[in-house]
Amino acid sequence: TQTATQAILYFDSFAPRGTVTIRFRLRAKYPIRARTFKSRVYEYYDPDVQSVARPVQLEVKARH
Repeated sequence: TQTATQAILYFDSFAPRGTVTIRFRLRAKYPIRARTFKSRVYEYYDPDVQSVARPVQLEVKARH
């Protein structure tokens, strides 16, 4: 599911300590330096089982 400000991903399952790689492309309209929001992952039926990724700094530079 995708909204204007977030992408919500649902997984049926994956291995403990497994890695999920998600690749996507974005097209920026303007140069910007911004900080992402924190990301949270949790079990749908047990939200107490969760993890959080810290925000990261992003920079989009003007194309020359």
